[in-house]
Amino acid sequence: MSDSRSVTSRRNELIALVEKNRDAKREEILQAARVEAQRILKTGFAEARKRVTEAIGKERRIKTLVENTVLARKKTEERQQKLQESQALLKESREILKNVLIQRWKDDTAREAWLNFVTEQAMRFLPQGEWQVVSPTELSQLDMAHIKSRIKQNPTSPIMFTQDAAIEAGLKIGCNNAWVDGSLAMLMADSNSIDAQLLGLIDESGKKS
Repeated sequence: MSDSRSVTSRRNELIALVEKNRDAKREEILQAARVEAQRILKTGFAEARKRVTEAIGKERRIKTLVENTVLARKKTEERQQKLQESQALLKESREILKNVLIQRWKDDTAREAWLNFVTEQAMRFLPQGEWQVVSPTELSQLDMAHIKSRIKQNPTSPIMFTQDAAIEAGLKIGCNNAWVDGSLAMLMADSNSIDAQLLGLIDESGKKS
């Protein structure tokens, strides 16, 4: 009897030991699984955070690029519009200047000053010889007398007065194929200089307004 109980007791002890070892092993496995799960989660979160950060950075770069592109396009459009406006104002200003000069040629006092200037330049730069004075239409007797009186210090050959319809205003004086050109076309010929001065006047007028 005692042997039977002894065998049973040992069997129970072995079973208990096996179950204890099994529980310990299971707990060890579960703990290892938890650790691995935490590691996986941590790695996953880190990767996810990295991807989100990269996505946000990329989105920001794209947004910045779009904003810069829109801003650059806007500035280009503004420059183009300003250039178009300036060109339109320049064209109008050139026409105004041209008309003003034509009106000055028609004004007796202003025309006299114009004749004086061109005649003085001719006296300085033209050689002696037969002078030719070319004007848009036939000069008045007063204008011709005025020119002759201005060049009386150079009593060479008689002065020949001719007309050229291509001249809108002003006059040219020539001698031996050398010319002093005081025509409207020549006064307006230096477009770069004229445009620069006109733009200065436009800017000044814009600041005052």
